[in-house]
Amino acid sequence: MKSSPFVFTFLTLLSDAFARDPVLLSFPPSPKETWNVVQDNFLGISWELSSFDTLWGRKANALPSPMAGMGWTVLPMIPTRRTLCLPSLMIAITMIFHVNFGPVLFDVMKAMAAVVGTMQFIVGLSMRDPSADENVLLLAADAEKHLGDCLDAMLEPDLYQGHGNRDVYNVTTYMPEVKEMVQDFQNAGLLETPLFGGPTTCCSWDLDDVLDAGLDEMGYKYFTIQHYPNNACTGENDVNTNISYYLTHTEVDTYINWNRKGVNAAKKLGTPVLLTEYNSVSCGGSSISNTFAMSLWAIDAGLKAAASNYSGIYLHTREYGVKYNLFDPPESSLTDPVDANLTNWSTGSTYYSALFLVEATNAAGTIVIDLNPNKSETDVDEAIAAYGLYDSVGTRRKLALINYDHDPSLSRSDSYDLAQEASDAYARNFTLPAGVSSTIRYRVLRAPSVWETDRITWAGQTVKDNGSLNNMTDQYTGTLDCTNGCSLMIPGPGAALLMFSDDDVYYGDSTVIRASGNLSNSATGFRISSHRWNSAATAFIAFVLLLR
Repeated sequence: MKSSPFVFTFLTLLSDAFARDPVLLSFPPSPKETWNVVQDNFLGISWELSSFDTLWGRKANALPSPMAGMGWTVLPMIPTRRTLCLPSLMIAITMIFHVNFGPVLFDVMKAMAAVVGTMQFIVGLSMRDPSADENVLLLAADAEKHLGDCLDAMLEPDLYQGHGNRDVYNVTTYMPEVKEMVQDFQNAGLLETPLFGGPTTCCSWDLDDVLDAGLDEMGYKYFTIQHYPNNACTGENDVNTNISYYLTHTEVDTYINWNRKGVNAAKKLGTPVLLTEYNSVSCGGSSISNTFAMSLWAIDAGLKAAASNYSGIYLHTREYGVKYNLFDPPESSLTDPVDANLTNWSTGSTYYSALFLVEATNAAGTIVIDLNPNKSETDVDEAIAAYGLYDSVGTRRKLALINYDHDPSLSRSDSYDLAQEASDAYARNFTLPAGVSSTIRYRVLRAPSVWETDRITWAGQTVKDNGSLNNMTDQYTGTLDCTNGCSLMIPGPGAALLMFSDDDVYYGDSTVIRASGNLSNSATGFRISSHRWNSAATAFIAFVLLLR
């Protein structure tokens, strides 16, 4: 593979241009005794029902092929999995939109699974009026009929009162209604296996309060919460447009652990906790939500969640034009669904976060430890983060390094050349001691500035408008001899994934499957995964559908 101008080389001696003290990494040979193993379906995408047809299509025999490329580039296939479906994750309701839909929805979902590969669907069920839940039961029955073993279900609630759906609604009101709805499902002979998850709270209730009220005794398959660090529900302001908030590891720790007590209580119960919806700014994002700063932040938040006893996280994507979306179809497809097959889809900055995170996990499970370099968990002036990634038995396999450092004087309007020069100047040297790994492979995620929205590269490649990464000859995976220790320059801003075994690195062209009759154009193939694991590995596809 050829070298790339977007990749920093490893150095043992630094020039005066990079005179900052190196970051000395300590990567223990094994993690602490009590660890959290996440599976490689840890990362998922949550979708809004209100925009579903513009992304997935309206018929099971007319699936937009660019969607198949954009939607599943981040999710490798499972060559060794024998069962159709895998354990996966959930959903949430914050604001209610009335959307008419029927069983064709589930036909489309099942058809996409037939084309892409193993998927697990989780459908959200509204609790706004448990005394009149006939439609909810009908939805569950159709979902179970069409999706079968690929289905999980969940119940909701904590913004009903604030959004005017209920006059008074609190944990005391919620628990009897949960029991009522579960009984209704049992009476109807639906979902008899433990498929329920909840409470999917985000803002007003703490998970531990709901568990203490009795949810911990209901045999739920998952406990679910959702959370954003800021919101734009009443418009943009100084808080939700403050990009600096998203450029420090200390804030990530505060954000992810806002429900630490409940998450740890669930861990003791042996029940997985899922962050079923996360992104930068709720209610559609703000002017900073499509920047490279969010690429780095979403990686940091995802890895911090894995290190904090979560079992799954889901990046949220919404209708066309929402600033934090992972990707968008052509605007013309909103009125003419056929146009969804055009190749001029656009890619959001958090899509690159997903590419990074899916390669960070191991096929048989991953233990993630925050290495806390330079006390970055608590030092607000430190602009770095580092995570040690072990396999499920505690063997060191990978490192994830993040450099938030950047020139604060730059803005969106500065030229590419000026931003690139600053990126080089704010690079950080991360140094590993001897004895960690003799050989290291590495890939770099970078952009000229934290404000960048388009010129983002992962391993030297940029996502094209059909969902695939550009020419494979542009892909750069570096190699470093680390027998006696080594150093890596991470651009400012930027991130790098270091892999200690060739078994964790896929070399070669994309995984491409042939177009089937379910695709709505005559393309000969489309992309599923840009960096698929080798043939001995497995990976999962996770899916969340948000019924609003």
